[in-house]
Amino acid sequence: GASSPLCKTKEQEEVLEIAIAYYPQVNEWGNQQSLQLVMEDYKVIG
Repeated sequence: GASSPLCKTKEQEEVLEIAIAYYPQVNEWGNQQSLQLVMEDYKVIG
């Protein structure tokens, strides 16, 4: 229940959906760190 370190913009939300679609294990793990790495791969953050 801790607040997420990521402030998601609308673009990030869209990438998030793509990331979960292409990386279902990220959604299954519920792993914020993995999700952040995926989003960095998409050059959305970092």
